[in-house]
Amino acid sequence: MISFVYLGVGEFDSVSVFKIGKTSNPKQRSASLGIDFTGYMVCLNDNEALALESYLQLKVRMLGAKNLPRRNDWFYYDEELYRQVLDWFENRMEELVGRVSNEGQPTEGKRALLELGDPQFQLEHMPEEVALAGEREILRARVAELEKNAKKVEEREAKYLGAIQTLEDKVNSLQWELQKAEWQVRDAELHARNELHKEQNEFIKGLYREQSEHIEEIYKEHTQEMMKLLREETDLHVQIGYLEGKLSYYEKQDQG
Repeated sequence: MISFVYLGVGEFDSVSVFKIGKTSNPKQRSASLGIDFTGYMVCLNDNEALALESYLQLKVRMLGAKNLPRRNDWFYYDEELYRQVLDWFENRMEELVGRVSNEGQPTEGKRALLELGDPQFQLEHMPEEVALAGEREILRARVAELEKNAKKVEEREAKYLGAIQTLEDKVNSLQWELQKAEWQVRDAELHARNELHKEQNEFIKGLYREQSEHIEEIYKEHTQEMMKLLREETDLHVQIGYLEGKLSYYEKQDQG
């Protein structure tokens, strides 16, 4: 009986997801899940579909897809991963189906364990060719992941180095601005000191002028007062001389 492995996309409990599953009735299964099926791979029987489903789930998980809790075939939506898986369904169906067709199929017990999504068990109990292909995919995915991480590290390193260079340039610029500010402060202090010194000199000169003028006025006043006193003293001497002469004359008259 023909069976299908499908790729579905939609929401599960309000979370964006994609799903890799199998069904014999895609239309009915899509309606029951409430998601859109965007890709199909046709298998000759249920066992082949189960092997292909498990292989594709392992393959996408090894590329970094994360399962929803307790949901082996539901994955958190990632645009890059989803597009890559969609490309498998659209362009690599024959290759991928061929890897699992006509190989030994898992028993019912193994099938139950496969559906638990244990990658190590899947590698150990899948057909040898499928397991080897899975291991190759794991190694390719790991190498791709390491290269991607290395590129991210290089980009982050370049970004950090650029940021460090920018900070160093900013520090140098700030140090230059600080140096100029210190020079400006020093110039301002020197200018202020010069202005203050000028003002002090002008004040002292003005005070000296005022004191000199005041002293000169006082000297003039005292000089005039002294001249007046000298004139009065001279007048007194003249009067005294006159009186003494007159007195001497009267004394002589009295003696004669």
